Amino acid sequence: MNAWVSELLDRSVDADLGDRQARARARAAELGILRGGRTPPISEQERRRVMEFLRPYGREIMAELEAGRDRFP
Repeated sequence: MNAWVSELLDRSVDADLGDRQARARARAAELGILRGGRTPPISEQERRRVMEFLRPYGREIMAELEAGRDRFP
């Protein structure tokens, strides 16, 4: 139990020092929903399909999606 609590505290401290992504990972780990590994990249065709689907929802969301597209390797 102590080891688990120590690990949880360590992750929390690391998250406080990190960025939003690190904080989100730490919270997911705390909740027990953190999934290991990376998701496979989507194809350009799939990305365009999703972008077309979201187009009616406004320019702001489109700009955010475009800006964050290459954020994660």
